[in-house]
Amino acid sequence: MNFPELRRIQDFSVVHLNDSIRDTNLSQTDVNLFILDSPKGNIIYSNSNQSIRYFHDDRIENYKQIYVLPNGKILFISSDNFLDLCYTYNATGNVTFTPNCIKTNIGAYSIFEFKPDNEEVILLDHQKQLKRFNTINNSLTALNINPQPTEVFSLAYNNGFLGVLENKGTKLTLFSEGNGRFNFTNSLEDFSFVTQKGARYNAPQFLGIAVNSSGVIYATCPSEDAIYSFNGDLRITDVYEFLPEIRPYKKIISPHKILISKRNEYLYVSNRSALEILKDSANNPSEDFQWILPVQSDSIENAFKSLVNSGGYDPNKSIFDQPGIKEIVQSWKGNL
Repeated sequence: MNFPELRRIQDFSVVHLNDSIRDTNLSQTDVNLFILDSPKGNIIYSNSNQSIRYFHDDRIENYKQIYVLPNGKILFISSDNFLDLCYTYNATGNVTFTPNCIKTNIGAYSIFEFKPDNEEVILLDHQKQLKRFNTINNSLTALNINPQPTEVFSLAYNNGFLGVLENKGTKLTLFSEGNGRFNFTNSLEDFSFVTQKGARYNAPQFLGIAVNSSGVIYATCPSEDAIYSFNGDLRITDVYEFLPEIRPYKKIISPHKILISKRNEYLYVSNRSALEILKDSANNPSEDFQWILPVQSDSIENAFKSLVNSGGYDPNKSIFDQPGIKEIVQSWKGNL
């Protein structure tokens, strides 16, 4: 079976799966990654630290979003903006479709993580209102929040902190959870910042947002190819730029979505063609990074050195399109 080329990262989900369905070799902080490549109807996902699989179904072509719960239940937003709850990740490490299942009549533009252990998410519905959705009984209730955000672009919840990008991403608002509701804490609309070295930033708009367990907020700025960090008072503490593109590594241009793994607080950032995993060393002392280069990369290194020494390396091509290296990569894909 030929492993499919990744056409586009339409969306992705990061999940700490329950022990009953997660690979036994994964540590308690390790996650599973699910990437929705909807133009071809594919999901590319990690089964373990050493295994990547894919699932294809014509029915999910042009789907817009994927979210995976710890119990393996998969939530999609379809091409016409309705929830599809027909798919599951199971203990054998496979994605399956529930026979005779059809998508729901629950309209949604976005799914946001809320309380995964309770099987609850937040939806942005067709009326652009925020709703709590319980996947156990498919109940839908208004999110008790005051004041109601307007023109919501994105939001993120963690440990009682709710950060919202509203007014089409030009306003950042922080709410705190208490007594069954979310109460206004602070908001910010001026995103200008000067570093200690004098570099100036002034984000006109953010697209994605993540919040760590202490209330530190991270937001993606596509116009500056950067991530802004904010403390609990919504003061900008730093701006992180992505490294320049040096083959074979891709620079994240126009970063869109950002997620945080809850147990070790690594940041996952994507655009349409690449995904990077980052750590904010100022706020995250964790060293338990699960993603490593496969040991087979030594064969690429040897092939690369041989090409350079023989003068056969073509700088106008990606390293993965070089003769010898291309065949190595193809052999890996054939074994997946």
